[in-house]
Amino acid sequence: MDNEFIIVVIYNSHAVSWECISKDASISDFKNLLLTKYVLPEKMMIEIDDVYVPISDHISLLNMMGDVKCLQVRVSTQPRITNLVLRK
Repeated sequence: MDNEFIIVVIYNSHAVSWECISKDASISDFKNLLLTKYVLPEKMMIEIDDVYVPISDHISLLNMMGDVKCLQVRVSTQPRITNLVLRK
């Protein structure tokens, strides 16, 4: 757990999940984690601290955190989802 941190993910203001991810992960890695774990549309926007972050960039999530141990991320999908479905 020392090499990981927790992200609270809010999807379209309807669903919430808690994810553990490596401190070395990028925004792109985070999106891939979500798409691998849940049935989600490919088309999504990620918002961290009221800033929409380009997914194509390899921005480190650790750089977005500052001094906190937990990060809140809002994910907006198109089409919108109202619940999370795990992949089988």
